[in-house]
Amino acid sequence: MALCEENGAACPQQISDEWLRLAIAAGGIGTWDYDPATGSTIVSAEVRSMFGLGESRLVTPEAIFSMLAEEARGNARQAFRRALDPRGDGHYRAEYRIRRADNGEERWIKSIGRAFFSDGRLVRVIGTCRDVTDEVSTQRHLAEKTRLAEELATMGACVASVPGVVGTMYRSPEGKECFPYLSAKFNEVYGLDPEEAKIDLAAIVARRHPDDAERYRAAILESARNGTVLHHQFRWFHPHKGMVWLEVQGAPMAQSDGGCVWHGYVQDITARKRAEDELRASEARFRAIFEAGLIGVFYCNAATGAVTDANDRFLEMVGRSREDLEAGAMNWRELTSPANRAAAEAASAELMRTGKILHLESEGLRTDGSRIPVLVACALLDKSSCEAVAFVLDISEQKLNEQRERRRHADRLATMRNLAAGIAHEINQPLAALGTYLKAMRRLLQMPQDKRPRSVLETLDNASAQVARAGAIVSKMRSFIAHGEPDQFRLNAHGLIHEALHTTAANIDAAGVKTSLLLDATQDEVLADRTQMVLVLVNLISNAIEAMRPASRRELVISSASDEKEIRVDVADTGPGLSEKIKPHLFEPFAATRPSGMGVGLSISHAIINAHHGRIWAESPPEGGAVFSFAIPLANYRGEAEEAGETPVEGRAADALEGEADNVPRNAQGP
Repeated sequence: MALCEENGAACPQQISDEWLRLAIAAGGIGTWDYDPATGSTIVSAEVRSMFGLGESRLVTPEAIFSMLAEEARGNARQAFRRALDPRGDGHYRAEYRIRRADNGEERWIKSIGRAFFSDGRLVRVIGTCRDVTDEVSTQRHLAEKTRLAEELATMGACVASVPGVVGTMYRSPEGKECFPYLSAKFNEVYGLDPEEAKIDLAAIVARRHPDDAERYRAAILESARNGTVLHHQFRWFHPHKGMVWLEVQGAPMAQSDGGCVWHGYVQDITARKRAEDELRASEARFRAIFEAGLIGVFYCNAATGAVTDANDRFLEMVGRSREDLEAGAMNWRELTSPANRAAAEAASAELMRTGKILHLESEGLRTDGSRIPVLVACALLDKSSCEAVAFVLDISEQKLNEQRERRRHADRLATMRNLAAGIAHEINQPLAALGTYLKAMRRLLQMPQDKRPRSVLETLDNASAQVARAGAIVSKMRSFIAHGEPDQFRLNAHGLIHEALHTTAANIDAAGVKTSLLLDATQDEVLADRTQMVLVLVNLISNAIEAMRPASRRELVISSASDEKEIRVDVADTGPGLSEKIKPHLFEPFAATRPSGMGVGLSISHAIINAHHGRIWAESPPEGGAVFSFAIPLANYRGEAEEAGETPVEGRAADALEGEADNVPRNAQGP
């Protein structure tokens, strides 16, 4: 220490500087002094110690900056330059990480300095350095603890919101299990004392379903052995809720004692299991409907028309295979007949707009070019993806029925037209005769009573007979018309024959007719109108009885035969047979086969048989008598033929009573 010049004692300034130096050294603070004129820097021993610099090493600002960590180097230089700028306040502050020059140890340094200027010129920069490594480490530890505390608080909130219990399960090498840590929802999930579970899980293990216990044990052992995540579902007897489903998931961690710890959760999934069961049942029901084959079902993209899935019934309708479907070769536009595509496009636009189509009648196009009438309903499942489902009903049978009804209606009108013409023509005859008889009666009544001939009563009887004949014609026509179109059911033709015989039994007995049945048909089920078919049989039997009245041998034989398509019924008598003159006109209206007949029964029978898609004819066998026969399709063959769009047998009801333009019906001459 320097002494004052006056008395050899230290001066106050010197003492103050020494105290400052000692205080700085005691605080672990190093000093530095930079001379911009020479570029040299004087540093204290503390600075050299902080930076690991030897006594002989030249120290410059750039040498110090080169020891800084790369991420801090640029900021420290920039702060030093700002301090050297006379336009600033001259203060320098920087905190940075260095690597000591002697041993490479990383330390944190905090440096503070100030620049001094004279007339705007830098003359000196002095400052201090302090090792703040411990402070930075403490700050970092505090920040980490704060972060951990915040994360724990967040995790606690998450755990509280988890729909189950979060915990840690420990399994000892001996197989004893416990829950060292459990969240607050343990009692809600298990309904047991959590403190007991922290010691031993025996009470929990005892409540596992016996059928699931072994599988759960195997899953635990596999997870511990392979270090894989434990994920298992099992049934458990809850003390308050009864049987519940639990799901456990945890990550294993092997312990130094040979045990294993799982960190994870356990939750009650009973409601989810129930929903899954209901969903599976619903899917099974829908799949059963989807595959039932009652209606066609397909999924498609409503915008592009691509069919993505379909059941077998739909593929059958359009004549496509599952390979076509899987290859992506099906599009509903191509499956629609050209005549219906415009309507289908309009319906597709409506589907995208409203989300559904309740009723669309269209025509599908098969691969062979044939068409199938269908009724379509659609629903849009997802508007964003344009996914839609369509239900397709084959209405071919309905269309066939509509065509049959139109044809039958037309046939009925034609039949009625011809019947009306025939009735008008035939009734004119008894009416004209009646007029003649009445005029004759008038002349006879004008004669004196004693001169009147006995023919008066005969004339009255003749007039009455003509009135009765006209009434009978009208009655027969009314009976036929009242029955209307055939109300057809599956019936046994042999049963109809017996019913007709029962109806005519009195007449058969009164006429002394011997009846024989030769019902050899192996199949006799037909689609028929009971009343109309019995009327046909009664007409044929009645005609046979009347034909045999003058004969000495009176035998009636009714026989049947069948093949795979139709049943044939023959009504044979031993009467005088059919004249060659009447044969061509047997089934024309009012073509009578006997003097007392009106010629209506056979024409009605012909109309009925034609309405049943059958045919009727008559023959005169060489041995004498007459055989009236008819054939109608069997029920099974007729159904198949109509489904194929074919008429089982030629002939229609309108042909029964054709007018004068076609006097000979095409079926009157036989098969």
